[in-house]
Amino acid sequence: MSKAGMTKGLSHVSVNVSDMTKSKAFYTTVFGWKQLFSIPLSGPDFEAAVGVPGASGEVAGGEIGDNRLELVALSFVKTTSVPGLGLSKIVFEVTSADEAHAHVQSLGVPVVTPPHEVSGCRVVTIADPDGLPIDLIEYMPDGGAWGGHLGRPEIN
Repeated sequence: MSKAGMTKGLSHVSVNVSDMTKSKAFYTTVFGWKQLFSIPLSGPDFEAAVGVPGASGEVAGGEIGDNRLELVALSFVKTTSVPGLGLSKIVFEVTSADEAHAHVQSLGVPVVTPPHEVSGCRVVTIADPDGLPIDLIEYMPDGGAWGGHLGRPEIN
């Protein structure tokens, strides 16, 4: 049990999206997202819960490897001038930043930043259909970030 008492760990990452169909296709094609559920959101109870008359939407949950990613499309959440719709970024660990870069380029995915080194890691930044930045990170042995000083077994 953690200091927070009941916290067992991170459950999932939830991302607001503007087009559920396009986002499902993106996360499936690029990351192998496997949908586990899809729930429509509407009706008086939902409208009361969010405080928006006529509110509707969809929530779809799935897995990418051992991680859970939830996509949420809501009729009352609009695109902002900031990339993404409310999340700083998602970071996926890859075995090779250069191979990941070549793969996403072959799929026509927008590359924001090509592979570069920072804090003992190699990182590629891409964008999802709403412009949300996604880092593809390769941890270098003895690197200063998560992969080095915390001792990821696969690179030690």
